[in-house]
Amino acid sequence: LISIVYEDVQWFKSAQGLPNCEPPRGVSFCGHAIMHDGPFIVENPLQDDRFIDNPLVLGEPKVRFYAGIPLRSPAGIVLGTLCLIDHKARRFDEAQTDELRDFAALVEAEFYYRLLSAEQSVLIQENDSLKRKALLDGLTGLWNKHAIEELMRREVALSHRDQRPMVVLMIDIDHFKRINDTYGHPAGDDCLKQVSQKVKSLL
Repeated sequence: LISIVYEDVQWFKSAQGLPNCEPPRGVSFCGHAIMHDGPFIVENPLQDDRFIDNPLVLGEPKVRFYAGIPLRSPAGIVLGTLCLIDHKARRFDEAQTDELRDFAALVEAEFYYRLLSAEQSVLIQENDSLKRKALLDGLTGLWNKHAIEELMRREVALSHRDQRPMVVLMIDIDHFKRINDTYGHPAGDDCLKQVSQKVKSLL
């Protein structure tokens, strides 16, 4: 099992050979395992005072062996465990313990790669957002001069490549200087914003 241990419950992120369930942390073996720095081995719960009356031992899945090791995030926070459970008591030697450590390291590496992938996606989105903002006019929210020139170059190239016509529409506001002179630049800015929103709504 790969279990994620929360405050009151554990959740099986991955399970092989055991029905999916979420036992309360208070009765879970993993709740004990995460309190240890290394492997936590219970070779026979029926001979262990901590687990002899545990519901998971007395009832299903009738745990008779447990070996678990904490799994940590890249930041060192314990997230849960990688653990092995059996229906019969068994010995767990040093070589097997080392293998458990190795498998735990692989799971932690997967956590790390997933985190890197998620962070990379966020950075790409933030970068795209910043690039877009740099191409927008702060007042109107329309493309600025640099963006328009870049879009024009692309559209002209596509028009030539596809042998299709293109149209450029230039919009001017009549008597805009008079608005600024009569009502002030804040009113002129408001006029620009309203015209911009109207144009965008029509497109």
